[in-house]
Amino acid sequence: MLSQTKSLHLQNRVSNKKHNAMSEKKLNTYHFNPQQEPTDEMLEQIMKEVAEEARTSNRKANEEHWQRMQQDIANKRIKWSDKMNSIIYGPK
Repeated sequence: MLSQTKSLHLQNRVSNKKHNAMSEKKLNTYHFNPQQEPTDEMLEQIMKEVAEEARTSNRKANEEHWQRMQQDIANKRIKWSDKMNSIIYGPK
């Protein structure tokens, strides 16, 4: 019985998502203006898209940040290695 309840719940969630999904064409034709407020469905879709773009942008910025950090670390290691070698073995 529990599995039937879970199955029914999942079917309802999928059905609701399909029902709430808005056509891209309809969403792209909407422009914010004071005379026509967006529907709840439009706002939900817009917010989902903005959230996804924000996640993608944040992920990309985070990856770029760590790549720069790794490059900075590598450059500093080379610099300190050169300094240590010049101290130990004398200037080049």
